[in-house]
Amino acid sequence: MNNLMTEIQTSFLDVFPKGYCVVNKFNGLTDNTISITIGLVGDINDVTSKIRENDPMLHKFLIFDNNGILSAESVSGRLDINPLEKYYAMSGLKTGFRKTTGNPEKIVKMYSKWFSKLKSIVE
Repeated sequence: MNNLMTEIQTSFLDVFPKGYCVVNKFNGLTDNTISITIGLVGDINDVTSKIRENDPMLHKFLIFDNNGILSAESVSGRLDINPLEKYYAMSGLKTGFRKTTGNPEKIVKMYSKWFSKLKSIVE
């Protein structure tokens, strides 16, 4: 599990070198659950009001381990963009993450591809 966590964090930082990525392991509702939080802005001093939830690309994921079969799911996430509606302060753009199930290699490969896709959406 530690190798999986390191590989996911490394693949994110390869695509977003100044980004924010925290990968933690905890025992929640199911054993060996991994939480992943990513963002566009690595330095908290550059985030509005120094609140991590104000990061324009904040995403949260969970990876559940069910007897060696991993399931990666999105908890929340979007890319904040300039408002599309007249009276909104901001609009959110979906980033297209889909639940993936498989072994650790498949999960790392999926995240690597998705991080690259996310970068193209940001650009």
